[in-house]
Amino acid sequence: MFKTFRENIGYYILNKKAQKVHREAQFINIDNAKRIGIIANLDSIEKYKTVFSFIDWLHEQKKLVYIVSFIDNEGYKSFFPRTSTHLFFSKKNVTWFGKPKNLNYKNFIDQPFDILIDTSLKQILPFHYLVALSKARFKIGRHSAMHKYYDFTIDLKDENEDIHFFIEQIKHYLQLINKPQ
Repeated sequence: MFKTFRENIGYYILNKKAQKVHREAQFINIDNAKRIGIIANLDSIEKYKTVFSFIDWLHEQKKLVYIVSFIDNEGYKSFFPRTSTHLFFSKKNVTWFGKPKNLNYKNFIDQPFDILIDTSLKQILPFHYLVALSKARFKIGRHSAMHKYYDFTIDLKDENEDIHFFIEQIKHYLQLINKPQ
């Protein structure tokens, strides 16, 4: 009950802040994108491998990729490479009501992404802050109760709660949307 109370306050504050975000939303094809932001919940090695395989695919497409990863287990941080384009955060890096509190996250939000992709399968309030406040031109994520922050959602249905399947769907739709004639 206490967690729900905190989340409700967090979403109330987020919704107020999100109303002030001004951006020009556009459906952008992967061919037309140059800068892509990725949000990932890396709570297993399998998810790490799948997300970074997707990032490798984006690099093959000649895209500049920035990633923010939530790692609930501090011990996992040693498995993941640290780069200037990869930020990590955990519960200790968010405020009481779920807002990321490090200046680097503000920098991520302010990046002029062509596409922002939330690859998480769970609803994570700090991720919703990153998505809702981002000025990215095209925001993609999983269909959920908080889908209002996205321009395009993919409904996985309960039987397909698989990160690999989700990313394959993202790749598929990114190649179809607004395909140049």
